Order: sequence, then C-alpha cells, then structure tokens
Amino acid sequence: MEKKVLMKQYAILGQSVWESIRTEMTWKEAVREVEEYADEPVEGKPNTYIAGSWLLEDAYGFLCGKPVESMHYVSGLKLGNYYTLERITEFDLSAQSSCSVKGDLPSSFKSLMDIEGHGYCLTAWFHSHPGTGKDSVFVSGTDIATQRRLESGKYPVIGAIFSQDGFIRFFSDSLDYDLRVLGKGVKKIDENVYKVSKA
Repeated sequence: MEKKVLMKQYAILGQSVWESIRTEMTWKEAVREVEEYADEPVEGKPNTYIAGSWLLEDAYGFLCGKPVESMHYVSGLKLGNYYTLERITEFDLSAQSSCSVKGDLPSSFKSLMDIEGHGYCLTAWFHSHPGTGKDSVFVSGTDIATQRRLESGKYPVIGAIFSQDGFIRFFSDSLDYDLRVLGKGVKKIDENVYKVSKA
C-alpha cells in the first residue's frame, strides 16, 4: 500500500503521527490495523470508536455550564470496523429543562442529511446531565430508549453523557464496541467513564 494512501487512511481514523506516539499504539501498529480493516467490516469484531480529547473538551464546553440539558450529534468517518468521532453537528432543540432535552425533528433530519451529504456518518450523540460527579452521568431509561431507536434505525452510534464538572460516560444499548480516546486533557476514570481535565 502506498505511503500517501496509508497517511490518508490513518488521518481518517482521527489520529496524527504525534498522537500515535503519545499513545500505547506505535505508528507501525496503527498502520497495520488500518491495512487489516480498511476495506470491509470484519464479522464478529466489535466496532472501534476513536475520539480525540480536543473534541471531548469542545463538546463539554458546548453542552455544559447551562441550567438546562443540551444535546448534539457527532459525525465522523467509517473505515471497516472503525468509526471516528470528529465533528460536533448541531440541530435545533424543541424543548429543554433541567432534567430533559428534546430535539426538533425537522432540524435533526436536516443535520443527518448534511452529514450524509458530506460523505460522513452519524457516529455518536452527546448530551448533558445537570449534576456533578461520576454518579451524575448515569444512563437513564430515556437515554437507553433514544439509543435503542438510533441502533434499530441502523445508525452505528454510541451515546455519551456529560456532567457539569466534566465527567463523561459512554454507552450503547446492544451495540458491542471498543472506545479509544486519544490526545491529552481527558483521563480515563473507569470502564466507559472519562474526565475532562480542564473542567
């Protein structure tokens, strides 16, 4: 495989050479994984979602610091079993309170069309909870119901809940997945739970 192609595919995974050096994965290991899974998804292998710490910091700033819950989509690229979390994709909200948030359907559909129109796919949806601390990012019944609707609609997404002090919990309903958070400024706390350092 030509070096230019490898560089492009590696960039699609949302990493840079320097990010790979800062992680446990070496450049050669990353390239080997890209070559192995670049074409088609491997049956039985869980999806791997790759998120940069900078995106998570931006999402925290977008969602939190408000007296009401907020929400947005995250779009990225698909490469075999790999999905990148790259871009905050906003849509209008029809209702917000301290304990719930609801998206405006026409606006959310338009956002989905914009994502697909750019050759991207919906890879995650993020929303905030009003509390603080690790326990505040619990997955509610409403959260699971929303996630289930997305998964049953054939969107290969994961969800994430942000607390007001920077805790993040990633989750799914029945989707089997692995998650890699690359870059500095976000620390892993527990299984699927991370913390934004600047919060």
